Amino acid sequence: MVRKKCLIEQRCYVSTSVIDNIIYAMGGHNGLNRIQSCEKYDSNTNQWTKFEDMNVSRSDACAAVHDRCIYIAGGLNDQIIENTVEMYNPFDKTWTFIQPMSSPRTSLRFVNYKRFLYAIGGNNGFERFLLKVLSFIPNKYSINSKINFVLDFKL
Repeated sequence: MVRKKCLIEQRCYVSTSVIDNIIYAMGGHNGLNRIQSCEKYDSNTNQWTKFEDMNVSRSDACAAVHDRCIYIAGGLNDQIIENTVEMYNPFDKTWTFIQPMSSPRTSLRFVNYKRFLYAIGGNNGFERFLLKVLSFIPNKYSINSKINFVLDFKL
């Protein structure tokens, strides 16, 4: 069994995704600060390499893959809970902001299901257990992907 290499930069509360057997680790907290740096792991070479930093530092965010691009939403930076959503295109190696969520969220979950991305649950700084679920159809060619409330659960 081959021993797996460690990350280049220590991080907890990191967001992760996988495209083409490459593991992407984005943001997190390094023990002192929230970070915007990113790394990817290639199991064929057993190597971590840095890739382009996100536009904002964030920990406790969540990421999902859609159309071979990574979308990362919400999280904490060192001042606020984020409502921003960024898309990483690994082919042109750029992070782009798309339309933000209607409210900030941290500790959420983000999932791709039937060509929609869903932001589920989380904490907005006032409510710890959010019931609203946001969804949108991402368009990697437009920064105006529409984010809408699709479900608003009432107890």
